[in-house]
Amino acid sequence: MPTNTMKPCTRCHGTGKRRRHDSTLEACYACDGVGLFAEPVWPWFVEALTKPVKGSSKRQLRRSRSKLMAWVPGGRSRAAGRLAYVFRMVEFHAGWDVRLPMCADLDVLGDPYTDELDGLARALVRHALGRGSVGAGRWRGAMTGEYGEPGPGLLGTGTEGGFEVLSERERS
Repeated sequence: MPTNTMKPCTRCHGTGKRRRHDSTLEACYACDGVGLFAEPVWPWFVEALTKPVKGSSKRQLRRSRSKLMAWVPGGRSRAAGRLAYVFRMVEFHAGWDVRLPMCADLDVLGDPYTDELDGLARALVRHALGRGSVGAGRWRGAMTGEYGEPGPGLLGTGTEGGFEVLSERERS
């Protein structure tokens, strides 16, 4: 349940203004001059990032971005950027696309909830696929030379946002 909390923009620190290179002030590009970001509506993200399984009340993670933006009323917006960010991080953590998600942060510039959004992506992957971050594990191995198997994680099903999410074991 959203608590309607607001956090200050990390770019302008809640002022809504940014100093330009010529020392003049302009509206912050990250928060559109508002200075605050509202807390995300968490159940909406889970609903948008999963799809129903035919003939079941269970849901599974989306693998395609094509129908994802249909969930965002009005096209590109702060909600669309957050949704695109979480989807990209789900792809990375699930191992579907292990290229570093460096540009994903452009979708959430100045958003103080970025860590929570990444935590949601990790939680969805752990819950639905029963494993930790595959992408981070592969990059850790590439950077440190320590290659190892990820831990078993959570392999059972459970409820997320009021409905069951399929685990990888049930899908096979």
